[in-house]
Amino acid sequence: MQAAIIALAMGGMVFLVLVILIAPDQTYRMLSSLGLVVLAIASWLMVREGRVQSAINLLGVGFWLTITATAIYHGGVNTPVVYAYPLVIFIAGWLMSVRAALCFAMLSSLAVGVFAWAQSSAILPVPPSTHPALHASVQIAVCLLTAGLIVSLVRFHARQLAELNRVRDDLAERSISLEARGAELQRAQAVAKIGSWIYSFADDTLRFSVEACRIFNLPPGTTFSHDGYLASVHREDRDRVEAQWRGALQGAVFDSEHRIVQGSNMRWVRLKAEVLMDALGRPLLAEGVSQDISERKKSDALIHDLAFFDPLTQLPNRRLLADRLQQALHVCARNRTWGALFFIDLDQFKTLNDIRGHDQGDLLLKTVATRLCDSVRAGDTVARLGGDEFVVVLLNLQGDEEQAASQSELIGNKILAVLRQPYPLGENEHRCTASIGIALFNAQSSSVDELLKQADLAMYHSKDAGRNTLHFFDPSMSANAVTRAALEFDLRHAVEKENGQLALHFQPQVQADGSVVSVEALLRWAHPTRGSIPPMEFIPIAEDSGLIIPLGNWVLERACLHLRDWADVPHLAQVSIAINVSAHQFREERFVDLVAQALQRAGVQPHRLTLELTESVLVSDVAGTVDKMRALNQLGVRCALDDFGTGYSSLAYLKQLPIHLLKIDRTFVREILTNQSDVAIARAVIALASGLGLPAMAEGVETAAQHGLLADLGCSAFQGYWFSPPVAQVHLDAWMAERSSVAVQRA
Repeated sequence: MQAAIIALAMGGMVFLVLVILIAPDQTYRMLSSLGLVVLAIASWLMVREGRVQSAINLLGVGFWLTITATAIYHGGVNTPVVYAYPLVIFIAGWLMSVRAALCFAMLSSLAVGVFAWAQSSAILPVPPSTHPALHASVQIAVCLLTAGLIVSLVRFHARQLAELNRVRDDLAERSISLEARGAELQRAQAVAKIGSWIYSFADDTLRFSVEACRIFNLPPGTTFSHDGYLASVHREDRDRVEAQWRGALQGAVFDSEHRIVQGSNMRWVRLKAEVLMDALGRPLLAEGVSQDISERKKSDALIHDLAFFDPLTQLPNRRLLADRLQQALHVCARNRTWGALFFIDLDQFKTLNDIRGHDQGDLLLKTVATRLCDSVRAGDTVARLGGDEFVVVLLNLQGDEEQAASQSELIGNKILAVLRQPYPLGENEHRCTASIGIALFNAQSSSVDELLKQADLAMYHSKDAGRNTLHFFDPSMSANAVTRAALEFDLRHAVEKENGQLALHFQPQVQADGSVVSVEALLRWAHPTRGSIPPMEFIPIAEDSGLIIPLGNWVLERACLHLRDWADVPHLAQVSIAINVSAHQFREERFVDLVAQALQRAGVQPHRLTLELTESVLVSDVAGTVDKMRALNQLGVRCALDDFGTGYSSLAYLKQLPIHLLKIDRTFVREILTNQSDVAIARAVIALASGLGLPAMAEGVETAAQHGLLADLGCSAFQGYWFSPPVAQVHLDAWMAERSSVAVQRA
């Protein structure tokens, strides 16, 4: 554009100079030259102002008019200036438009025709003679203008070509980038298991991306109709998905999680989309994403199961039980009925775990769960709290409290009978019983935790009653539980503070010849407010609370200290002390070391200490028990088997035990004068001990007749109130001193 203007201006100026030099008298020729210069200047100024298109229009029209006016006064078609018409047409087509070029072509053709007619009709003025230089200048001006236009055109096309090449390269680069991003998007979608999809309402076509096709297990390029997709949705989810889709058409965001069924395969997917509307509010497209959430749903289900169900038995756990029990309270309030909470604990379950392993224990627990579920109604709840504790919740027990209790007792006895049946555990068969505590509840019942506590207390009463039975909760049980908790606290304080409440009393063990070479140390507790508390009351508390271990260690230490002090007392110097060792204490890994350290600290001979073990220590680990007893024997400590015949009596194991004494339990001595079975048992135990080369000692001897009969049966030693009750050390000292003096007098 600028080149054309410059060429036009230069051509006009050259022609003007020539006219002034060659034909200064032909001033009208100067007007054409000045017109071209003015036209060029005006166009240039318009371009500078940014009015490019206006400058082009002015340049085209002005140049055509200048050519036409010049031709009129210079001979029409005979003047060389008419050859500039094609140049105008070219400029119009290049810089203006095709229509403008056609218009100028028609006008130029018309002008040439008119010039030819006017010239032949002698209408045009007679042109003056023109100097050849002027004709040459016109030709030169046209050539220069043509050259300028051609240069501009070439440059313009070069710039256009360069721009096209740049655009092509940019498009190619962007195409590569888009392809790379598309590949990255596909990889990202594959990693995230997210695909994209578009639904066209116009042709009812649902199109999926590559990853979306993979998610739906479809060949790439597969399309669906709206109804076709709904047909693949699980029938339980179909109505919900359709309702969500209708909501999306009303402006809501479509966000749906549902199952897709393809043959025998099913997977969870999540579809999320927005619907694009036209100006009239009609749906055009739905664009969205799809995601395979099958793994997430599996994880959610697993988390739910772990949170609310026992992983071993698949029964509700404590959390879900609390919710079910709360609902049961609401049902009772709404229906004015009763419910019952059964707290079930398996008897001696730990023994099975210890002897046969936890895999057998788990198998038993799963069988128990199945039997419990089969024993109750469909609307009732069976839950596992953990370990060997189960809970059953019965609903809609009709009638008053007495009738509800009767129904509960009937179901409870049914459960006891079912659980008593043999359990096939692999190649073995196991028998197991249960203890049940029952708490009734209705609309006026207290909280869930309180109900569980009540049923738990009732269950412990069943345990205390000998197991394999059931008990209903009674308010007095709560009072007993409070008393038991207070005793446990006070006992712990007595053990830890060593405030003088605990003491050892001693009961002599008399030989067949009347001599006393040993005593049994028995623990006594003098409570500061309740007075003397019998061992049968606080020992079970110690065993249940874990205090039995520190309590047993205290007894061991005190017994050794007494042996040390007795070394300086003539009538006690050779007396040994027997102490009772609980199964919990004996199973401690460092028990043998603790005994050795206690003896070493006291500085007493190990043979003066006898450990009385019950048969319960054999239940969990016979081989380990035998090893510990042998280690104690190597120290010089003696072992006695206490309460023989009341527990795990196995002759196969008895012959392996490195024991020094068998003690006949007091239950066989109490009625030995009237019960021939007790006589037979005592005779058998004494004979067994004799056959093993062991002495036999009878406990609980309270009369001379009992002593005489046992002596006749061959019993080696005796212990009981007939000789002396358990006494404090000061009284034992006096008792032993008196027997020693009597023995000296007899001698």
